[in-house]
Amino acid sequence: MHDHPDRAIADVLDEYGPATGPELASLLDIHPKTVERRCALLKREGRIRQTTGGVYTLVESGGVGPNQASD
Repeated sequence: MHDHPDRAIADVLDEYGPATGPELASLLDIHPKTVERRCALLKREGRIRQTTGGVYTLVESGGVGPNQASD
């Protein structure tokens, strides 16, 4: 689907909305641990956030580039 998991995760969240790690892994057909590691990195970069119930969401719709969030 995508060459890079970070871009793929962001694209899925942008297209489908909030999703859990297992949902992302299933949609992207990648290992759940890979999703977990990549989401942790995206969270540290401020590109996504994790809400109640472990649901991931984009910080800003379409904002998948570095330094997009300033919250």
